[in-house]
Formats: sequence, C-alpha cells, structure tokens
Amino acid sequence: MKNKFIQFGILLSIFSLPNVALSAEEWDEKKVYNSGDVVQWKDLTYISSHWTQGTEPLNNKVNWDGWITINTEEIESWQQSTPYNGGTVVEYNVGYYIAKWWNNNSIPSDSAEWQRLDLDVGGKPSPDPTPDDGNVIGKDSDGDGLRDDYAVTVEETYTNTQEVALATQAGKEFGKLLEFSENNIEITVEDAQLMAIDGITIQYCIDIYKQTNPDFVNPIDLYYDTIERAIASNEASTQLYKALQGNEPDIYDIDCNVFLEGVSK
Repeated sequence: MKNKFIQFGILLSIFSLPNVALSAEEWDEKKVYNSGDVVQWKDLTYISSHWTQGTEPLNNKVNWDGWITINTEEIESWQQSTPYNGGTVVEYNVGYYIAKWWNNNSIPSDSAEWQRLDLDVGGKPSPDPTPDDGNVIGKDSDGDGLRDDYAVTVEETYTNTQEVALATQAGKEFGKLLEFSENNIEITVEDAQLMAIDGITIQYCIDIYKQTNPDFVNPIDLYYDTIERAIASNEASTQLYKALQGNEPDIYDIDCNVFLEGVSK
C-alpha cells in the first residue's frame, strides 16, 4: 500500500493520549466526579454518568443519582444498528466503553462518542499497573525491542499475522520514542528524522489497515496502558519535534508491506 506524500504535521497526533479511564479508587463523598470516572463502593464497581459530588453510589437500575452499576456479565456487546444513550456501557472487542452522549453507528474504538473503560472480565477495574522498574519504559528481557508485558498482550490480542506485525512494529517504535525522551538521549537531526519517518509510517499503515478492518484494536491503546505512559508519549513527541530543529521530513511512497518486514531496533 503506497502513499505519494505525507506531511510531517501528522507526527504530533500519533502519540496522543489513548482513550483510557483511570483505575478505580474507593468512592469519596468529598470528591468531585465527572462522567467516566470509575469507583468502588461496598464491593461493587460504579461509573459516573455525569458530574456528581457527595451522592453515594447505589446498586439500582437507574442512574438518576449519577452512578451506573458495572457488572460485566450483564453488559451487552455493541451493535452497529443500535442507537445508544449517554451513559450506556457496552462491550466491544477486548474492552468496555461508555457512551458520552447519544450516538448511532459510531464504532467505540474509533469515535469521540465513546470512552474506553479500564475494566477486567471480573467486573472490577483492573489496577493501574506500575511501570516496570519505576519508569514508563519497562523491561525488555530478551532485547527484541518490545516491552515484556506488551509482548504478552500482543500475543493474547492478535491472531492475524498482519495484525501481529503491525502491533509488533508499533511497539518497537513507541519504545524507541519513550527511551529517547525519558533518558534524555541526544540525537542528530538525521536520526530524529529517521525516528519521525518510522513513527509516521507505522501510524499510516495502521490507519490504512483499519479502513478495511474496523475491528482492529489500535496498538496505541494497548501500549500506553497507564496514565503515566500516555502522558509520557505526548512529552516524547514534543521532544522529538524539538530534536528535528525545524528539519521536518517529507515522506514519499510508503509501502506498508516492505515496512512490516522489519524496522531497526
């Protein structure tokens, strides 16, 4: 798949915050909660449907109090032909999403109408994992360019060969960017250009694949699995932009098949 010309401006949008929710904490009557916030209270999990403060979460069938009881065994799968009201929680692919407002025919993983929730299959929010070694880069025990836990996630999430390749190469590019930024590595303008080109290319190839495979789980949502990592991704793209010193690359003739054959670590 080829594209004749891509502007560098796309780079700053590549590593934007993935659409994830913070992990659940115990409900606090003094705290302000906004739509999408997840809490635990009296052994149950709730998500806030709208702004609320001081209203105790109750296990009821309505959400007039601002809280929706979460039980993944009762959450229905998203259906393209079904209209959804704000506050509705659905299951889609390997995740759960809450509708921010009324919508119809909006794919949860690809639209602003939905917010992804950090829920596990047991119905309780997954704990926000602490990055390995106390940093956002994490461990790469076998030196293959992939963070250990992300490599496991790729294996568990994808079965299609092309999807595995996309997710693998994306992980390598994300890892290189974070390592460059977090360790304050000084690189030449030429190296910064190569890093930028690889980053733009992987995002382009993901976008092209998703056009014909809308259910494909975007690797960015899996790689940046903590708020710390998500924020670091934005900081890293800013650092890369500065390292280019105004020498943004213009990219011609992207061939995703060639690119996926291998990217330098």
